[in-house]
Amino acid sequence: MNLRRIFSDALVSSSRILAALLRAIVVIPIFTNVLGADGYGIWAALMVTIELFASTGGLHLHGALIRFAPDNGLSETFSDILSLGTIAAIGSGSLFWMIAMALPLSNLLGGEVQSANIAAVGGLLIATRILSDIVINYPRADNQVKLYELLYISRTTIEIAAIVIAVLVTPTVLAAAIALASVWFASLLLIPVFGRHAVTRPSVARFGEYLRYGVPMAPSEISGTLLTHADKYIILWMLSPAATGIYTVAYNIVRFFPQVGGVFNSTLYPNISAAWENDKVNAIQDFYSIFFRGYAILMIPAAVGISLLAEPALQFLSTPEIAAKGKDLIPILVVGLLIQGVEYPVSYIFTSAKRTEVIAKLTFLSVLVNLILNILLIPSIGLKGAATATLTAQVIKTALLIYYSRRFVPLSLPIHDIGRATFSTAIMAAVLSLVPTTGLSSLTHLIVHAGLGASVYLVILTIIGGIRHRDIESIRHLIQ
Repeated sequence: MNLRRIFSDALVSSSRILAALLRAIVVIPIFTNVLGADGYGIWAALMVTIELFASTGGLHLHGALIRFAPDNGLSETFSDILSLGTIAAIGSGSLFWMIAMALPLSNLLGGEVQSANIAAVGGLLIATRILSDIVINYPRADNQVKLYELLYISRTTIEIAAIVIAVLVTPTVLAAAIALASVWFASLLLIPVFGRHAVTRPSVARFGEYLRYGVPMAPSEISGTLLTHADKYIILWMLSPAATGIYTVAYNIVRFFPQVGGVFNSTLYPNISAAWENDKVNAIQDFYSIFFRGYAILMIPAAVGISLLAEPALQFLSTPEIAAKGKDLIPILVVGLLIQGVEYPVSYIFTSAKRTEVIAKLTFLSVLVNLILNILLIPSIGLKGAATATLTAQVIKTALLIYYSRRFVPLSLPIHDIGRATFSTAIMAAVLSLVPTTGLSSLTHLIVHAGLGASVYLVILTIIGGIRHRDIESIRHLIQ
């Protein structure tokens, strides 16, 4: 297991994560200022629904492509998965269309979008998303992580441009959805590019193998989406689209925490699987030791910092109304998402060991806790109840995931490093609390406090031995 290659690939992946975060952040001021909080809430609910149907209906086929390409051959696996994916895409899109036509979705969304339009555009979004994800992951199955990152970044950048232009030209949620579907459909043009040397006649006999791997992940995909987004559905149902929009703005500002762990997704899937197959458990353990330590040092101060700067961040990106109502949500949400950032990399231990049912069971348990707490807490304490439910559910899932992963790989948490990072962060917070903010614009407030906070934290952490010279040398060696 080549740790240097993993971290080098992860550095490249950070560009993909940045592009994904930019998509979430850039659309906030566009939607909230042009369509209002309710328009952004409708958009958020629609995107959550598309993700739910696409991730579930896709049967984790993009993962099967990566997992079985080394065994069955890339050409054969790609052809098989593309064929299965086409069936899944048509079926999932059609199912959404039937459900959307049968349910009064227009009433739920405040009458802003007609059910027939939701059904047609939503079905198209789901079908194109399933196929697009399979095609984009072709280089990843071929262990060309950097090419995958380039394709993903390109697709995301075009998505941002298409959504922004659509909203500015035709200020409706439907226009933005059509623009997004067009981008995903255009990405399918890569099929003949890869197919020129990769596509062979699909083997129906191998379909069962892919389905046995992917179908058990479907409940996990459903549960994972619900764990992350069920609160938005319940807020929409119990409160309003505007409340959903406010909550989603706060959520998107802190969503980069799990995305930090996600920078390893592209490279960990094939590398952990290969190390597991070759009985290199010690190499897997070495990676997670480095990851846990680095994550604690970087993300603990970031979590506290974004909590302290919640109000100016919301003011800069949205509207005064959203900032006033959303600032108290960020400190709660940030803890849950901070913990979720550890969950993603650890889950590859289970996929490599072909024990995906463990992920499914733990995710289902967490979703159950999340749904119950949302239903109980939202009527009494509103949006804070939704944030508290998400935090509680995420803590339960990640703690149990780490506990059970030790049956396969002996993981250990860097307690001393977590303590040093926490102490340095406390000093940072104390210093920032003494800095006056009167008369500062939201942007100036963010820049001054972020720069000062980072400087104080790094100085204190270095003084108490949290960062050593050999750490810098090790990082330089790993990413070169």
